[in-house]
Amino acid sequence: MLSTGESTKCKHIMIAFNITFILSALQVFMAPLAFADAEAGDPPGLNVEVSLVASEKLPTLQFKISNPITNTIEFNSADLPWASRYSIILTMVENDAGHTVIAEELPVVDPIMGTQKMPPGGVLEGKVILHTRFRDLLNVLTRREVILFWSYQLKPLNGPAFPRCGGWLLIPQAKH
Repeated sequence: MLSTGESTKCKHIMIAFNITFILSALQVFMAPLAFADAEAGDPPGLNVEVSLVASEKLPTLQFKISNPITNTIEFNSADLPWASRYSIILTMVENDAGHTVIAEELPVVDPIMGTQKMPPGGVLEGKVILHTRFRDLLNVLTRREVILFWSYQLKPLNGPAFPRCGGWLLIPQAKH
């Protein structure tokens, strides 16, 4: 028979196992996405660059999407990664022993109406200020660095969806 202390210990082991299992599963599903940079080969016909903007006071993602193909791409304006929280998948994890996921705000957002066209050779750029989606981010960054995982897929109105691409970025701990 287990004592109360042993029972608690077993629960902690089970919780640690579940977190490890979830993170392992996330790695399996995200690993193919992490190689979507230029060296590994971007999705055919679409280049997506994501970087952390060092010049911004608040942690900010900079997106650059370019169209190297010979056709114009037409899409809903709301499908740009910076247009809505629903157009891109972002997940943040503290670099701590428990790999704590930082909660994402789920605001009610009116959809951006209209469409846009990106001609051959065209480039679109935009930014996402991360603390507007992750309210606790600045507080977490005072304690430790954060790993951001992203995944994006543009779905043109005039053709099939581009392959999903993604990756990860390290957001360093804030200097005191």
